[in-house]
Amino acid sequence: MVSIAATILLAAHLLCVNVAMTGPLACVALRWRAAGHGDPLADRLGRWLVRVCLVAVLVAVGLGLASGLLLWWSGQGQFFDALARVPVRRLYGGLAELAFYVLCLLIYDGLWHRWRARPVGHGLIAVLAATNLMYHFPPLFVLIGWLAAGGLPGAEPLSSRQLLGCMFQPAVLAPVVHHLLASVAVAGVVVMLGARRLSAAVSRDPVSTNGSGPAELAIIVRRAGTAALTATLLQLPTGLWVLLQLTGSQRDQLLGGSWMASGLFIAAMVTAVGLLHGLSAIALGQTGRREVYLAAGLLVVLTVLMSGVLREVRRKGAAASPTQSGTQTLAADDGLAAHRAVFFRRDAQDGQDDSENNKAFAQNPIRFVEQVPQESNILILCIL
Repeated sequence: MVSIAATILLAAHLLCVNVAMTGPLACVALRWRAAGHGDPLADRLGRWLVRVCLVAVLVAVGLGLASGLLLWWSGQGQFFDALARVPVRRLYGGLAELAFYVLCLLIYDGLWHRWRARPVGHGLIAVLAATNLMYHFPPLFVLIGWLAAGGLPGAEPLSSRQLLGCMFQPAVLAPVVHHLLASVAVAGVVVMLGARRLSAAVSRDPVSTNGSGPAELAIIVRRAGTAALTATLLQLPTGLWVLLQLTGSQRDQLLGGSWMASGLFIAAMVTAVGLLHGLSAIALGQTGRREVYLAAGLLVVLTVLMSGVLREVRRKGAAASPTQSGTQTLAADDGLAAHRAVFFRRDAQDGQDDSENNKAFAQNPIRFVEQVPQESNILILCIL
């Protein structure tokens, strides 16, 4: 029961975060359409979406706190152990970033009519809010999940430079890209729902729309569906990338080792195919209420299923505590730029030295990489 509740909370939290991240960018697109095509319904839809984003970010914070309390109450301490390794300054900075996001959207909403003649300057406020949220929160919380699953052994707090180095590990980058694409799909579906809602309201109570009506809203639905379809299609290769970054034990659980993880994963893939079919129909012009609501329902189900997969994989990974072998992924040391990651590769020819190095690495990986001489076998991958 606790696992089901935690999965539902996580799914709801992710949906709200996705709306908050990419929703402001959709607001900018709607505002530009309103200015370029003289479409007052697009203008109304855009302003409605701004307020949805504000509500979504506040609800996301509440759901995140509820999820954390549930983890603490159920005795799952891996998340909090990983959280303790993050610099306190970075955590407090997250609160400031949330406040900055809310402030930007409040200003954006307040200047909606006053800056009608300044679409570029007005839109930059929303872009600033969206990109600020994208840059700070998905990488941070994916990293915490990676640490909780045993991604970097040890318990020492990470420095700010080491934290940045870890964020550019492929095992962290892949889920971040996957989440960002998911946010585009979710925002597209929310725009479709808002357009259908507005279309129904206009039909019940016609207003002066300067010739704008259901036909214009259908165009918005079709374009939002196209954006959601494109993002969902791009999630297929990024999903494979995420799968390749899992440890062997985690992949085994996903591909048959655990009936729960495998069952959820198979159900998610079937749901994803259904979602692609529904979004394709919308992108091709079937913009009716049934098609939009079906796509939205499938997206919610898919998010719940993938949240269950994520929880199972992380839980199994933390329980298994996989040993490090082959290529070992390390945090970037203080001498590297923020966009670089350091990887240690064992030298099979030096048997005794290799054994000692592995033992030292297992005991304290961060201090080990700082003490390794330049002549040793370190592969530096520069991610530019």
